[in-house]
Amino acid sequence: MTIDVESLRRPGGPDRELSAWSFRAWARVGDLADAPRLELVAGRLPRTVVAVGTLDSLVPKARNLADACKRAGVDCRLIELDGAEHGFAGTDRMTEALAAFGELTRS
Repeated sequence: MTIDVESLRRPGGPDRELSAWSFRAWARVGDLADAPRLELVAGRLPRTVVAVGTLDSLVPKARNLADACKRAGVDCRLIELDGAEHGFAGTDRMTEALAAFGELTRS
């Protein structure tokens, strides 16, 4: 999964600067171009939960990542939170994503 400029322009998408900063910090790179493309290395990921709001501009990216995980044989759960936008963490919708994570870790 990579962050592209177009997804940052669509309604429901993340703030460009915050997303770029967050992804660079998570990937431990100084430049987004050096960040891993998760869909290309999905086979090296552990069991994974991909949670995305249906109003988030990153829905296609989330689905691509979940599909790549499944093709690579990685146990993956795609959770699409109906009506949620990007940034649902810290809201009551987070409990739905956490429940899926709990199910995955118990299986």
